[in-house]
Amino acid sequence: MERFGWNERRRRLIDGLADALVLLVEAGCRRVWLNGSFVTTKDEPGDFDACWDQTGVDLGVLDPVLLDLSAGRAAQKARSVANCSPTSPSEDRDSCSQSSFRTIARPDVKALSLST
Repeated sequence: MERFGWNERRRRLIDGLADALVLLVEAGCRRVWLNGSFVTTKDEPGDFDACWDQTGVDLGVLDPVLLDLSAGRAAQKARSVANCSPTSPSEDRDSCSQSSFRTIARPDVKALSLST
């Protein structure tokens, strides 16, 4: 909490991230990558960017909001789980962090291993 939640805005983002992680873990997700201004020292990040590994995830259990990427992820933002994207089944397991996240932002991608 100290590293990423030093002010009210960041604590609200952490709450949204925690909600998303609970939904993902309940469906069997084991790995999530974080990126964007949230993982920097920026005082007021706009949101967090998260990408989750679909391997082992039961899509029948997963909350549909995490699969709804329409309208700029409006449904996710309404639930405070902004910018959560699944890895593509056609991509290798690490492509989310290596190609998408490192090209979009910086090589300071943070990976979370989740256990149930």
